[in-house]
Amino acid sequence: MPKLSWLLVFIVAASAHAGELVRSETKHYVLLTDLAGKERRDLERFLEAMHKTYLDVFPGDAVRELEAATVRVFADQAAYNAFGAADGDVGFNQNWRGYYARARHELVSYRGATMADLYSILSHEGFHQFVWEYMVPEGADILPHWYEEGLADYFRSADVRRGKLEHVRKGYHVSRINRAIREDWVWTRVQLWDCDPARITDPLVFDAFYAHAYLFMDFLVAHARKRVKEVYKLKKQGRPSAEIIDEVFPADSRDRLYEAFLRYAQNP
Repeated sequence: MPKLSWLLVFIVAASAHAGELVRSETKHYVLLTDLAGKERRDLERFLEAMHKTYLDVFPGDAVRELEAATVRVFADQAAYNAFGAADGDVGFNQNWRGYYARARHELVSYRGATMADLYSILSHEGFHQFVWEYMVPEGADILPHWYEEGLADYFRSADVRRGKLEHVRKGYHVSRINRAIREDWVWTRVQLWDCDPARITDPLVFDAFYAHAYLFMDFLVAHARKRVKEVYKLKKQGRPSAEIIDEVFPADSRDRLYEAFLRYAQNP
């Protein structure tokens, strides 16, 4: 066969496998991805750094008997969108950069412009995956949205140092809260604590929720870390979230706590 024909056969064969997700396993994850070579190896290392970081902050055994957490990563956004649209376990939104399908303990995302974009999404959504396995026992209700989403954004990072995620201050959230304070649209504590981000349709309100949730959690980690850990410990026992919040954040101290947060927001 002429050399050109052999080359054509090779190209066709390679194309047949383009987009095929290949399975590999790390210590804590099953990875399904069509990323290859160094990008795949770097992704496997990042996932383990991610898990180590969560577990270092919230130590303890898993509270659910689950198969190993699955992470599904597409190189191509169109393939990700097609998969998400057909995913019956979630109400997929094509604006999502990634999501966690709780019903099957699977995190789904795509590469994006850079691997750093992917890592930023995985480290947020991966925390939701960790919470379901390590924090919320069978039969327990979910954690408060501001607590879980605030922590998920607190852990959001694309950088690894000494085998763990390197914490990065989210300056865009800080700027958004400071603008809200100056323009007098900063949320009250009740607005933040009662908000369910899944019900938000306005993208500006959606961004505002995440800015408040992140910076409030950043404040708690800096100045009331024991309370953050106490919520975790009580939730592992299966206690109702409303009962936990009443115990850890007594009603007579909440306003003072939130006023301290607003001062912190202006000089974190």
